[in-house]
Amino acid sequence: MRIIKKYWEEKMDLKKENLKEFILKLNQKDINELMANSEKEEDIIFYNKLFNLILETKQDELIKKGVF
Repeated sequence: MRIIKKYWEEKMDLKKENLKEFILKLNQKDINELMANSEKEEDIIFYNKLFNLILETKQDELIKKGVF
């Protein structure tokens, strides 16, 4: 999968701070790819919720910076 390859190319360690950083780098194209490769409806729902959480987190960070 392109997303996992992207992760390993960046050679990030799976530490808490790096995991958060990696997750926040996922974009809609990445999430769509994960959903397209999912066979279970529950996985698709999970990826949709994950993407919503990513968007919320990014928006909160922008609000804290005073961008919004």
